[in-house]
Amino acid sequence: MPVLGYRKPFLRKKDTHLRITSGLFHLDNRFFCQEQAYLSGSVGEGRHYMTKDTDKAVKFWLMSSKDNFETASATLKAGRYNFAMFMCQQAVEALLKAVFIILKNERPEYIHKLPSLVELTGIKVPKSVDMKILKIDAHYIKARYKEDRFNEKIYNKRNAASLLKDTEDVIRWYTKKLKLEI
Repeated sequence: MPVLGYRKPFLRKKDTHLRITSGLFHLDNRFFCQEQAYLSGSVGEGRHYMTKDTDKAVKFWLMSSKDNFETASATLKAGRYNFAMFMCQQAVEALLKAVFIILKNERPEYIHKLPSLVELTGIKVPKSVDMKILKIDAHYIKARYKEDRFNEKIYNKRNAASLLKDTEDVIRWYTKKLKLEI
């Protein structure tokens, strides 16, 4: 039985056969998510793998951020407010992973908490941006798995539009600070 793995991809150099299986990549009885396989580049030893072409990895995360933001906007217009707010979190997460690669020249940890990603980048953010990041981060789990996802007092048009604006502000701050083009 293959082991599902997302966090510790320890591979031997001979483990180079890659094929797609049910949405995940299968590599000699090990499964890895698409994100991990995309960034893997050449297989070798070590804890984190990333293509040696960091520009390619940064481009992937920046495109993901833009796509997630556009999806947030579309789901807001469609009235799917919980998913709009979740996609706001995904847009900022992807952006922060791009920022991490730009600054550290290595692949970020497999984490999704925005405050942790901000801390890992080492960039001092203004309190106003930090507060928006905390607000956005609250919707990573709650918007999908908690009973609150159906709570119209939380997931409504006004709150989703506000969070989308906060997300835009966070993205704008980072892109201006690092002179990024998304």
